[in-house]
Amino acid sequence: MSVLTDKFEAELQELVEKVAANGSVVQSAVVAIEELAAKQAELIQELKDAQAANDPAAIQAALENLEAQNDALAANTEALAAAIPAGTPAE
Repeated sequence: MSVLTDKFEAELQELVEKVAANGSVVQSAVVAIEELAAKQAELIQELKDAQAANDPAAIQAALENLEAQNDALAANTEALAAAIPAGTPAE
């Protein structure tokens, strides 16, 4: 695994833990969506900045970061989905 993939795996694990620690299904889902949206926005801004600088290496790096985030999310979707209801009391 690359350093970027390891970083994203760690970030997703942290997100899973935050969601699991939350007390309601709705709030857990909100936490997950907000965290993922913030990371996606960060990566999109990285790409926009690279494009504005007209820096091919930075553009490629930003694309690789987006792809790594997408791959890590795809690999951890099941764990994240399980963490949402797992972090809530039985109803």
